[in-house]
Amino acid sequence: MVVDKRIVFRPKDIGVVRFVCRKCGNEAAWNPKSEQSHPPHECPFCETRWQREHGGLWETVRTLRRVLSFTSREPDDESFEVRFEIEDRGGCT
Repeated sequence: MVVDKRIVFRPKDIGVVRFVCRKCGNEAAWNPKSEQSHPPHECPFCETRWQREHGGLWETVRTLRRVLSFTSREPDDESFEVRFEIEDRGGCT
């Protein structure tokens, strides 16, 4: 027998996105549901700049912000729902 475990969630289930600084190891949290909240541009602890002028991971974060903002308010009249699945790497029990 094979037991398959999946973690599936909707974008509106996301409460916080965490950014971990590779320089100092501290974390900054961002609430994607808040219209006034923006992903951090730099580490609030060591002030290492995370945002680049063009491209890179920061552009992906900006796109993620738009996607989460829209999909967290999915209208009920849509014919489908967006869900994400986290790959189980054997560390969860």
